Amino acid sequence: MEAAIRAISRCLKIADPTKGSERSWHKALQKIKSAMNDRSPKETRVSGDGPLFEKFYVVLEALQNPYRNETMHFDATYTKDEAEHLFQMVRGLMKQIAVRMDQEGSPAAQGEGERG
Repeated sequence: MEAAIRAISRCLKIADPTKGSERSWHKALQKIKSAMNDRSPKETRVSGDGPLFEKFYVVLEALQNPYRNETMHFDATYTKDEAEHLFQMVRGLMKQIAVRMDQEGSPAAQGEGERG
């Protein structure tokens, strides 16, 4: 997921964090949301990359607290079905990102289709 956040941030021209205190999902998502709003206000985000970046943001935000924070701090355990559900959510997001950009945030080549 860190690679996804980095790729999205770089695609939106957000500088890589240089201090440890800047390296958190919360701060990264704040910067992504700000860059999205600067690029296209939410009420006009209906075409181009706007809806796609909105989807990326919403999924990352949804994963942040209930999944990422607990799993990073060993506060939660999951059943096999819950773990599979989480895996599928992350897999789907990563596949969508890979179609749009590479790990450095550069646009994916046209015509490559879906990558695995």
